[in-house]
Amino acid sequence: MYRFTTQRSFRRLIEIEDILLGTMDETTADMQEFEIQKSYIDNTKEMAEEIINKLKKIDEEKENETSKLNYEITKLVVSIRNQQSSVQDQLNNFYEKKRTMLYEIYENIRKLDKLAEGDSEENNTNNFLTIMSRVNTLTDSFKRKEEAYLKTAEFFDGSTIGRLFFTTPDVPVHEYSIVVEEKPIKVISNSESFFTIQGKNRIINLRNQVVLGQVADTIDDIAITSDGRLSFIIVYNWEESAVNILPKGTHKPEAYKLENAFLRSGNCKFTILNDKIVVGDGNLTSIFSTESRKREKVWRLWSSSQHYKIKDNTLYQLSDNTWVSYTDNQLGEFRQVHDYSDTTTPILKVLIRKLVAGNILFCLNDYITLIDPDKKNAISIKMQLIFPDKTLLDYQIKNDEVILCLHCNIDPCKISFMHFPYKFILN
Repeated sequence: MYRFTTQRSFRRLIEIEDILLGTMDETTADMQEFEIQKSYIDNTKEMAEEIINKLKKIDEEKENETSKLNYEITKLVVSIRNQQSSVQDQLNNFYEKKRTMLYEIYENIRKLDKLAEGDSEENNTNNFLTIMSRVNTLTDSFKRKEEAYLKTAEFFDGSTIGRLFFTTPDVPVHEYSIVVEEKPIKVISNSESFFTIQGKNRIINLRNQVVLGQVADTIDDIAITSDGRLSFIIVYNWEESAVNILPKGTHKPEAYKLENAFLRSGNCKFTILNDKIVVGDGNLTSIFSTESRKREKVWRLWSSSQHYKIKDNTLYQLSDNTWVSYTDNQLGEFRQVHDYSDTTTPILKVLIRKLVAGNILFCLNDYITLIDPDKKNAISIKMQLIFPDKTLLDYQIKNDEVILCLHCNIDPCKISFMHFPYKFILN
């Protein structure tokens, strides 16, 4: 308020000077003064209303976050109780067996004592030797028997109730990096993790770097099927190709041989719908039936750059600055991708919002392309505007976070994972 009054007084001195010099009459000066005051009052009213609305939401937001905290604690307690019960059962079983063995040794020793003293009706050499042999066997077994040792975990090891972060929407609440053997040519994701090819013939889980599948031949491309499974294609020669799907819960692949696919190794792209296999080589795209393994439909684009994504059993194809969709055996209209030009909203916010809204993401060369399947439009954003020193590879939505997978431009073998809680972005 003091600053405003000082600025207003200063402006008033200038106006008085203008009046004295004859450049402004006093009526005009008064009108300007009134407009300034009115504008200030209007602005403060809007600010007051905004503050009141935020105050009303505070209790609601606090209650929501408290409910989440209580829910996580309940889950953690249940998990700990279940683990406690399981470990306790193992301990009980172990010590009961140990107790039984000791009792048996003790009882046999007592029998030996009675035989030695001549108090037993079974006092003969054979019985004595038999019982002695049994005692020796049990004693040796007992000496070799392992001891129970519970290796305690660090407190809440691998199962925390969560941490409280104070952050801004453009800063990830969690970020970490791994290093892989070679630069990933392509990264894909499903609800479980991110995946890539290493050594030309191995598919690895990027999160834990576990090898999920390894073959003798070169893997030409990998894709996520319409039901979220991991798949890959191998081109053996011009006419012979095979698509392999890794079923959930096992690493044994299902193979579909494609008849007369006419694909070139190192040049093809593919993906899988519910009952169709989509393959592309150059500017040609073909649809094969998973039942007959035969080609059902073909279309050709002007560019040889073909890239595919699946959402809700619909194929989205991007080729340079053109995209098209394919669903229910129908090829849609070819549409143009437009450069993103809105500068009023931070671009990272735009990216996160569109991903949460269900846009299809393509990360090609130096550009990010987002296709909106509902509005049937697409925008292209220069990668450097969002990530100056990294390249976005793919993303994953898990719980209330958007997780971005990127590689470092200086060291492409360094893979980063950025976690953004999208509730901050959507507000």
